[in-house]
Amino acid sequence: MCEAELGWTESLGDVMICVEGLVKAIASAIAKEKTREMQDVLPLGWEAVQCITRDAEARWKRMPYREAVDELAAAADADAQLFQHAPSYESGLKSEHERWLAEKHGPTFVTDYPAAQKPFYMRKNEGEQQDTVACFDLLVPRIGELAGGSLREERLGELEKAIKEKGMRTEDYDWYLDLRRYGSVPHGGFGLGWERLVSWLLGVENVRECIPFPRASEGSRF
Repeated sequence: MCEAELGWTESLGDVMICVEGLVKAIASAIAKEKTREMQDVLPLGWEAVQCITRDAEARWKRMPYREAVDELAAAADADAQLFQHAPSYESGLKSEHERWLAEKHGPTFVTDYPAAQKPFYMRKNEGEQQDTVACFDLLVPRIGELAGGSLREERLGELEKAIKEKGMRTEDYDWYLDLRRYGSVPHGGFGLGWERLVSWLLGVENVRECIPFPRASEGSRF
């Protein structure tokens, strides 16, 4: 994973802009340096790079989780054979749902998932959305989820409350709580699946082939 944290931000949009800019910059570098090779040898990868660089200034779609589930449910109602798993708010998005959304809309940030589906350290939204957290998953064609991120809960009291709500022991997380107890700032971060990015941008069908160390069947010899 490519892990990053952004300090002094209270906007989930800032984190999404960072992720989007990172992926676009990598795709642009590939398009500039490997155009002929991509076109001739890696057609799936070239398609992905073109998808990103064709209109680099256009902002990728942002879609709240509830809206995404509604759209998936409508599609499932129209075609009962479309998905193996029925879309629902409680069960979360399956890989087939993520790929369908990305194929329809292009790279898409799905935001504001239910708090029950996400880790304790994600910052809860306020007001009418207080049962959700300020988070996102970036979905891309063919791959599905490429990156996930959120605003982090910097308020000690709210973090302790979230740990208890998840049924975890507060004492097991004293080391983490100390990061807030002795001072913190509003911040957010994300993790981007590096092998998944390589798979998408180079058109490698199996993401396992993008892992940067040798693989072999049990009992085989290099």
